[in-house]
Amino acid sequence: MPQIHAAGTFPLLAPLHLPQLCDLLWLFGAYALHCPGTKPQKIPNHGQMNVILPFLSMAIHILNDWPHHFHQLLNEYTHPVSGQTASLRVYLRQLHQALAKLLVHPDLQFLRQEFECYVHTRWQDKLILKPELRAAHPIMSATEAAKVLKIPIRTLHHLIAAGALKGCQTIGAHGKTNWLVERASVELFSRQKHGVLNLAQVESLLRVTQKRIRLLTEHGLLKAVCKETGSVVNSRQWLFHHADINKFLEQLSHGSISTTPECAQLVSFWEITKRWMQGNDAFLAVTQALCSGELRVLGRSPADSGLRALLVSREAFKAWHQKYRLSRGFFTIPEAARHIGMNKNLFYHLINTGYVSTHMEPFGYANKKITVVRLDDLERFTRDYVWGRNLGRLLGLSEHAASSALLSKGIPPICGPTLDGSEGYVFRLEDIPNEYRHGLRH
Repeated sequence: MPQIHAAGTFPLLAPLHLPQLCDLLWLFGAYALHCPGTKPQKIPNHGQMNVILPFLSMAIHILNDWPHHFHQLLNEYTHPVSGQTASLRVYLRQLHQALAKLLVHPDLQFLRQEFECYVHTRWQDKLILKPELRAAHPIMSATEAAKVLKIPIRTLHHLIAAGALKGCQTIGAHGKTNWLVERASVELFSRQKHGVLNLAQVESLLRVTQKRIRLLTEHGLLKAVCKETGSVVNSRQWLFHHADINKFLEQLSHGSISTTPECAQLVSFWEITKRWMQGNDAFLAVTQALCSGELRVLGRSPADSGLRALLVSREAFKAWHQKYRLSRGFFTIPEAARHIGMNKNLFYHLINTGYVSTHMEPFGYANKKITVVRLDDLERFTRDYVWGRNLGRLLGLSEHAASSALLSKGIPPICGPTLDGSEGYVFRLEDIPNEYRHGLRH
């Protein structure tokens, strides 16, 4: 396999962790060798060496003569026409999105800068892409922040320690620690005079809506300086200390930037609130879990800032979310069957025959819904019906003997193997006379 030469390329790649380098090689190889009409990163059999080696070789070719070969790759995607920008919209937007979403770590910022340089040189900045693609990186280096604020780097470190600025750390591949600062925090610090922020400014720091900022304040998670009393609150009267907002973020946020954005092992706060925890009550619940440590933040996404950047273990969140959902009385069908100690197939049969009520609840994107069983419906069913071991305990017999005894007495079940082929017998409790209970053995 070709090797990456140290001259020129090595300084760019030296700070990268292995996952970042793999993402870089994957993206360049995929876009350099993709076939027209297919998505560049959809590579069949990419786990096979004979398939992936050509992609890696092309990626290394692009990196060996940076940025000349990178510009050649972009030239292959489109041929700029003076005064026209349609080719950029059609051919380069997909690559721009990949750079903005996959290669987002501050150590990979040189890629986006070179892309922007290429675009602006050839199209003279006439095309306006989506704001989120053209926006500056949400995190800036401590050196850049000190230059913007016109203060020494040592003073910047003191401001971070005092909570006047929101900073975090990144650890390079060779163990070197660098300070990074959130861009929104720097911009607000440079503009505000008394360290007091309004709702709109807090919104830019926390990356949540003003309605949810009020929600966090009303439940004591944020502290407002003052607000108008009465039933109707004027949003202009909600003020917050900049340091208090930064301390709130510091309480939630892990001190280090994650080496990768959201992935198979990590899920972001943004993903959680968009997919699983929709609505204000759910948003408040997951935020309180993060504040209390019930959900532990493992890192911060390099692609975002504020609350949206927080990353937690995907497995830990799924376990917490199941407890949260069950605490609110919503069970999936398998969970409901386990909760009442019933065979899952028998429980499905009772749902299909209308003895157990189900409901559709929102879950996931695009108004996706799942079938759930509510706790009050389960409790109502267990009060009205008896089966299995509970039936045996009621009659003082074994499970199978109890069913046989009731059948021999002519008491009809609502379902059963000899009745409709279901997995077990279920009887209506009111159909069993009191004298039979604990008396059939005699």
